[in-house]
Amino acid sequence: MRLYFFTALLFLSAHLFSQTSIGDFHNHYLTEIINNIDVNEGNVVEQAEFFISNHPDFKGSNFDLDLFKQFDYESVVANFNTQEGVDYFSKLHSIAMNSTVYADLVRQVSILESEMNSSKTLPELESRALLFMADVQKSSASFWYPTSAGGSGVGYKLLVDYHGPPNTQARGWFANLIGNALAADGISAAGGMLGTAASLWTGWAAAAAASGPPGWTGFAVAVGFGSLVGALK
Repeated sequence: MRLYFFTALLFLSAHLFSQTSIGDFHNHYLTEIINNIDVNEGNVVEQAEFFISNHPDFKGSNFDLDLFKQFDYESVVANFNTQEGVDYFSKLHSIAMNSTVYADLVRQVSILESEMNSSKTLPELESRALLFMADVQKSSASFWYPTSAGGSGVGYKLLVDYHGPPNTQARGWFANLIGNALAADGISAAGGMLGTAASLWTGWAAAAAASGPPGWTGFAVAVGFGSLVGALK
C-alpha cells in the first residue's frame, strides 16, 4: 500500500512538473551556480555546494548533495529491475560520452525517447527515470557544448576557465570533460528517480513528490550539481 501511494504521488507530481521543465530549470540553476563561483578562489565544488545549500529554491527540499557526488554508472544500473531498462540507460550514457555535436546528440536521444515511450514492457518507474535522463541530457548538452558545436557556450567557458583552453593535443581530453559532465547529469537524473523508489521515503524524488513543483526544482538543482562535479573532475 505504501509503495502504491508513493508511486502515485511521485507520478502525479512529476506530471505537474514536466520533464521539459526539469531540463529548463536544470540549465537555469546551473547558470546561476556558475555565476556565483570563482574558479580562482579555492575549491569550486565547495563553493557551489555552499551556494546551493543556501539558495531559497533549494533549502527545505531534503536532497543530500553528498550523494550526487558519489553517483556512478554501476550504482544506477543496480537500481534497474529489467534488462530493457539497463540497455536504454547504457545507450543514453554512451551517447553522452561519445557525441560531440549538439544536433547529433538531440537526434540520437530523441530516437531513444520515442522507443521508450512506445515500449509495452518497460516498467513505468524505469520509463519515467529514463525519460527524465534523456530530457536532462539534451538540456545539459546545450549548456556544456561550445557554440561551435551548437551549444550555448556557457558551460564550455567554465571548463576553459577552470582547466585552461584546449590546445590541439588536448582536444580529445577536453571532449571527455564535456562527456563526463553530460554523463554525470544523466546518471544523477536517472539515479535520483530510481533511488527514490528503491528506498521509498528516503529518496530524492520522495522529497520532490512530497513538496510538489518546488521539490522538483530542488531535484533539478541537485542534478545540475552532479553535472558540475562530473565536469570538474
